[in-house]
Amino acid sequence: MEFEVEPTRVAHGSKLLPIISAAAIIAFLGVGIVAAERGTASSARPISAPPSSAPSAIAAAAAANATANVASAEATAQPRAFDPALVHCHDLSRGACMAVARAATGEVQDTGATTDRVDVWPSILCSDTFDCPPETLYRLQPLGSAVVHILGRKTVAWVNVGAVRAHVPPHITDPPPEAWIVRWFY
Repeated sequence: MEFEVEPTRVAHGSKLLPIISAAAIIAFLGVGIVAAERGTASSARPISAPPSSAPSAIAAAAAANATANVASAEATAQPRAFDPALVHCHDLSRGACMAVARAATGEVQDTGATTDRVDVWPSILCSDTFDCPPETLYRLQPLGSAVVHILGRKTVAWVNVGAVRAHVPPHITDPPPEAWIVRWFY
């Protein structure tokens, strides 16, 4: 079925032009609102599988999750295990390297893994928008990436680190760098 519609000239002073303009503006705003809601939902960190994904480990993690709320206050008060001697910096100043390594190590240790060695680079690891969500890159200034080796295993985690864009130049009151796990390799 084919329809042929001839173009119609809109007369100056016609009420059709404001109606079409209003419809276009409403459609544009609707698309923007939907995109913003999707952006908010996807701005959460990507879910990464912990190094041990055996069913017994998953059940143990679920049981441990029941007491996580009580233990979380205590865990945040205690410093994480971090050994600067195990950090290897590649083309990055020692201070910046340590900031990236500390954030990356903390993110990996939050999964229950013990870190062995950390290699740090000034670039971030991105192959798609899952690895580097646009919302995260918009919110954070990339600082670098780390390959975190897990103690006693061949497992490594690729971790990106960024700083919240709070002050230019950076200020002591700025929040600490944020890390997100890009990939696990077993």
